[in-house]
Amino acid sequence: MNKKDKKDIHIVFGGAGVLKRAKKNTVRIINLKDALVFGPLCDINSADEIKKRCDWFYDVGFIIDKEYGEGCYYINDDVNAINALNKTYNNERIFLWTGFSSFDILQTARLLYHLKAPCTNIFIIDFPNIAITMSERRVYYPQITREIPWVYIDEVSKQYYQLTDEKLSEFVQLWDRMKSGNSLFRILDKNGQILEKEIDFYDSFIMSCCTTEYESAASIIGGKIMYYTPNDLNVYPPFIEWRLKQLHLQNKIETRGDMNDVSKYEVKLANCAKRN
Repeated sequence: MNKKDKKDIHIVFGGAGVLKRAKKNTVRIINLKDALVFGPLCDINSADEIKKRCDWFYDVGFIIDKEYGEGCYYINDDVNAINALNKTYNNERIFLWTGFSSFDILQTARLLYHLKAPCTNIFIIDFPNIAITMSERRVYYPQITREIPWVYIDEVSKQYYQLTDEKLSEFVQLWDRMKSGNSLFRILDKNGQILEKEIDFYDSFIMSCCTTEYESAASIIGGKIMYYTPNDLNVYPPFIEWRLKQLHLQNKIETRGDMNDVSKYEVKLANCAKRN
């Protein structure tokens, strides 16, 4: 590859559409989408760990078919994307769109743990402190990439800085710590630290969003839970739906309708359940 043919590599963690619209074909975009916030973690070079993660997604019902399910696509696609990047990397500049969310931070930690590129060629952005001036009276602070209006992507791009050895070490140590833990659920606290929690950590909050009257599960997830979720900014909707079903199995909430389609069933607090 000639030097003039090289394109900067932009790595985004979901929300690639905004970046593609702004950057057109001027850069190479890699979109990593596996939700490492829950389930057993896997390195990119461990077939056993990858299989264990895929099996867990299948067992809890996030995917219907182990071979063709969407969840496994994300798991395997991300692993393949990182491996392919390492094989084809030719000293290009790499820009990480790491937002202030457990999803983005965990993805970045695993990526940097395995990435074969010098620190001098890797750039990152300080999302919690990015300010976008929308007008004279409005300054907007996006937390993740997909919250940035595409017309402001180039403006935000000017706020990148070179990844330091110290920052790289923090990400590597984070991945080491997460991999050595036993938790199946991870959140981001208000100080930007990834914490391990029990898989039912949000159950009491989910129940607090339900009432004694039947309401659409989809509206509860999208209109209440996803909007008011404490601590973490990027809880995956299928995870919340799974926890709703677990609460149903525990007789803490009641349901009616087709539970195979989140838009076709309703939920309410069970008579024996107490709201927090």
